[in-house]
Parts: sequence; structure tokens; C-alpha cells
Amino acid sequence: MGNLFKNMRNLLPPSKKSLNSIKDLINFRWSLIDKKLNWIAEREELLFWFLQMQPNDSLIDTKLNFFKKIGKEPGHFKNIQLIILSIMDSFNEICIKNDLKYWLWSGTLLGAIRHEGFIPWDEDADVGMPREDFNKFKEIVKPNPRYELVDFYEAGIRPNACGRFSKLVDKECPYPIYLDIFPFDKEFVDDHDEAAKKYYTARIPLEKEIWEKANKLGLKKESRPIEDPEIKFQMDEIFDRYIPKKQEGDSYQWGLELFKAPWIKRFGGGYYCLQE
Repeated sequence: MGNLFKNMRNLLPPSKKSLNSIKDLINFRWSLIDKKLNWIAEREELLFWFLQMQPNDSLIDTKLNFFKKIGKEPGHFKNIQLIILSIMDSFNEICIKNDLKYWLWSGTLLGAIRHEGFIPWDEDADVGMPREDFNKFKEIVKPNPRYELVDFYEAGIRPNACGRFSKLVDKECPYPIYLDIFPFDKEFVDDHDEAAKKYYTARIPLEKEIWEKANKLGLKKESRPIEDPEIKFQMDEIFDRYIPKKQEGDSYQWGLELFKAPWIKRFGGGYYCLQE
């Protein structure tokens, strides 16, 4: 009889508390494994660079020389990069003509410095703009017969050519190739850790509002652009409340538009996001 009750007990589903304990244990064990794997990877990477190092070269010199030896991408990526370069040339002409400021950003900046061009395997380009110049550019490009600035409203109008930030696309190009444009806000940042905390604190209610609105209006369905002007107004009103207060600052910071992206943390430190 004792064995019967023991076997029956084993058939009962585990309690929520025991499941949480198991989950915590698995997460802890995995974190230890992950840390060890990262340590091994970092050690092997460092060993690789030291094997590549020439006499009198610094580690930075070694890395620059290595990536320059890779050369330019001659195949598929090269064709994409030529189209992107054409879009960037037109973008540059518009900015110069209208006295708009911009700068290379992210992997595009890295490629310009490290590879003296594109990163060989890169298939997009990123630029940053002060928000006031970005807003001017949006209006300037509207009547342009060839180029279109695609934002979060146009999801589905040009397949695979839009996202959570604005993209400049060539209407004559049938492929989803574009220039990503990131608007920056100028802010005083004395304490980057404190700024990051305020950023994430302000980000939580923003995400909640956006997703509640998206679910209510059915905006999560694929190929469904926002056509109702009233809905656009409501979405803009939500975003506008979380744009930093306008003031002179000591640095340009970006990070609000791309919510729900894991690597947003790269921009979190120093982004002073205030709810008005």
C-alpha cells in the first residue's frame, strides 16, 4: 500500500513553487555555463589577435590591418552596397542643399573607419540626425518623386522595407534596400547610470501604451498599414509625450524609437528620457 501511495504521488503534477525552484536552478546553472563559454570565447579571441600581431604593432593596429586585408565584398553584398551607396549619395545631396546635419552611425561608421568603406558583409547603412533636422528632412522629402521616407505607419506598403525607425527607400528599387535614419535628441547627461535608469523607467509605460493600442486596433497583423488619420494622431501623441524635453545639451543621444529591441541597451546609458 505504501508503494502505491508513493507511485500515485509521483503522478501528481508538481506545485508552482517547485516548478519555480526548478526554473531558478536551471537559470542559475545556465548562467554559470554561459559565463564560462563567454570566458573561453574571449580567451580564444585574445589568443587569435596575439598570433596575428606583428612586432611593434598595438592590438588596435593588429585589428585594423587584419580587417583591411579582408578586402571589399565582390559578390551579392557588393551589389546591395552599391544600391545603398546610391541612396546615401542622394541623401547627402539633399542634406547639403538644405543645410541639414547628419553623421554616419553604428556599423556604417565602423565600416568607414575599419574597412575604409562598407563592412564586407553589411547589407544596410545607418545615419544619425538631430531631431530638428530629421523633422525638416521628413517634410523636404515628401514631394520627392524617387525617394520615400518610410516610418512605422507604412508597415506592409513596401514589404520588408520598414521597421520601428524611419528608412529612406528608393521607389525605383524593387528590393528591400534602404538607409536607416535615427533621430537624436540633445540632452544634459551628468550621470549616465541615473540617465539609464530614468530611460528604462519611462520606457515601460511607453511600451504598455503602444502595445495596448496596437492590440486594440489590430495593428499587429502583417501588411496592415495605419491609414486612419485619427489613429496616426493617437500614436504620435503617445510618442511625443516620451520625447525628451527640448533644451540645449552637451551631447546627442538616441534610443527611444526602437523599443522592444534587446540591443537598445547599448543606447540606454546616457539617454535622458523624460515624460512631460
